[in-house]
Amino acid sequence: MEYQKKLILFLDLLGFKSFINEKTQLDDNYVMHIQSIINLIETIRDDFCLDASINPNQRLRSNLFSNSRITQFSDSIIMSSFYLVEDHLKETLVDIVAMQCNAIYSGFLFRGALTYGDILHTDKYLFGPGFIDAYEMERDKAVYPRIIISDSVINNVNSTCKACDDLIVTDKDGIKYLDIFSGFKYRFNRESSIRVMISALERIILEGKKNQNKNILEKYLWLEEELLKYKKREKRHITNASTL
Repeated sequence: MEYQKKLILFLDLLGFKSFINEKTQLDDNYVMHIQSIINLIETIRDDFCLDASINPNQRLRSNLFSNSRITQFSDSIIMSSFYLVEDHLKETLVDIVAMQCNAIYSGFLFRGALTYGDILHTDKYLFGPGFIDAYEMERDKAVYPRIIISDSVINNVNSTCKACDDLIVTDKDGIKYLDIFSGFKYRFNRESSIRVMISALERIILEGKKNQNKNILEKYLWLEEELLKYKKREKRHITNASTL
């Protein structure tokens, strides 16, 4: 066996640990919440894994994360895939936006990092400098509910792909990340679907802002600011969104 150079996506399901610690079987919605987590993980596996039992029409359209390896443990999801052709990077980013939307619709948020490097990822093994890079980026730099993009992706994968410029943006801290709001126009064909997604986000933010922990609260304040910026520039999409 040897390392393989691949795209590596490390995701953390925000709020998962507190959910596990706080929820008990006596809670009215305990079973429903557990099932929603299972459904979300299964959706990700079905969308991105090449499985003969899955209807190809049900998969996301990107070829980049087909034939991918996915490992999930606790609140972490690691995906790796061979990089095919440069033009497919945009499709992959849109597919990741779709995955974020699935999480939001289920009441959860992702924080993560997308990088490009050496990894050994099989059913039995998961290690390598690329994996460590993705893990440390998510842990130390992502901070907010965003998926940050490493320089290795920008320099080695996206060297001439200008079509991705509206999806990869630079935050106030100088870190590049995948702008889920810019991805809405690729993910949804109907404005009503965007309004539903915004309403789901608003519910998550409203609940998150009740948290008294300053570090947790700042994550939801960041997301609220991003949502407000999107509303200002895309007013036609969000009319009466909060009333849905």
